[in-house]
Amino acid sequence: EVFEMGDDEKAFVKAEDKCDTCDCQEAADTCPSEAITIE
Repeated sequence: EVFEMGDDEKAFVKAEDKCDTCDCQEAADTCPSEAITIE
């Protein structure tokens, strides 16, 4: 579990220490609704 939904209905990283086990850029690139952005 890396992400959690906030009160503003946007997901945020809740476990930064687990981010090294996922490929966030790949998730953003393959999201069919283009709902993931990386800032």
